[in-house]
Amino acid sequence: MPRVLEQALAYGLYAGVVLYDGMKIKENFERSRQRMADLKGCPGVLGYGFMDEPFVWGTEPWEMNELRKRLGDAARLAGLR
Repeated sequence: MPRVLEQALAYGLYAGVVLYDGMKIKENFERSRQRMADLKGCPGVLGYGFMDEPFVWGTEPWEMNELRKRLGDAARLAGLR
């Protein structure tokens, strides 16, 4: 378990996990999927974040919906949901 999640749990808190790097969620899809798999069952995970202010960074609404569906499908297949 990553240290930040251990620290959160030590204080009775949970943490959100960011699934994008450099505001490029499409390009980092596989890494995001792997990060979700690596944290499977981790009690400190509150949820996963796709991106802050996606439209400012040039991500179209249809792209967000497509990525949300792909990551949701990957999570179900990995037994995360």
